[in-house]
Amino acid sequence: MYANESEGSRLVRAASCEPTLFAEVAADGGATRGALVIVFGVALAAGIGHLPGGGLSGLLVGGARWLVAWALWLLTIHLGALALGHPSELGRLFRALGYASVPFALAALEWIPLLGALIWLAKWGIGFLAFMTGAREALELEHSSAALLCGVGLALAALALSLL
Repeated sequence: MYANESEGSRLVRAASCEPTLFAEVAADGGATRGALVIVFGVALAAGIGHLPGGGLSGLLVGGARWLVAWALWLLTIHLGALALGHPSELGRLFRALGYASVPFALAALEWIPLLGALIWLAKWGIGFLAFMTGAREALELEHSSAALLCGVGLALAALALSLL
């Protein structure tokens, strides 16, 4: 963490996919709580995005779906890295991908008429880039390995979302 850096500053750096931020939080065991708060905050945002069409059940189901998809994506990257012969410490990856989840908070705005599709596209595009950067920095992977693992993880997370 930069000297005197606030958590808000970290969130901005995560949203801009700054590689050094993901390396810092991966190495900082104290960032675990912040990563956990972000993951649950994004789950709340995903639920809020489902409020207009689903009410309270939309809020609960939307949040739960995000948590399942995120956990599946995390585990796919972790196990995939191990299968490819890369060392992978789950705690480091958890922290980096927790912060990489920040762009997915855009889910709270997907209900906006006419803009919802663009917001959805931005959320997944920036989110994928953030996850790829976070995985690359946390696990010290090549770009191609990070892209492969994140792509497979995204496909499995999308499959889970479609089944839930």
